[in-house]
Amino acid sequence: MPASERIAPSACACRTNPSRRCTSACLACGAEVPASAAALLTRPVGADATYELTGPSAPTHDEVAAEVTRASGRAVRYVDLSVEEAAVHLEKRGMPAQTARDLAELMAQIGDGRWAGTTTTVADILGREPRSLREFLG
Repeated sequence: MPASERIAPSACACRTNPSRRCTSACLACGAEVPASAAALLTRPVGADATYELTGPSAPTHDEVAAEVTRASGRAVRYVDLSVEEAAVHLEKRGMPAQTARDLAELMAQIGDGRWAGTTTTVADILGREPRSLREFLG
């Protein structure tokens, strides 16, 4: 089943605040994370080595919504909620309170650009480029 068919209905209600450049650096690297981990387990690495794994680009939330719309055939838009609003929204859908709060705070960090950077780490480890968001969604 393509990733676009596994997206929860609650994930399909979004809106972007045009005053912010909402970004998401690692959405397209789902399969690359375990592949990179497996590759690193088969070679010597330094005890203090850090590997920042990202997708090939940092799409805005609007761009992600457009790609999910394309892949799923369902209209999707991003709604920019405060951390508090997002946590309540997630809790109402059954997520534990602390997990909802943590995810809402992560989304706020993504929204303010803290996770916008991309790296060549996946390509360096695997010897191939990571999949794009479009490829990931199918």
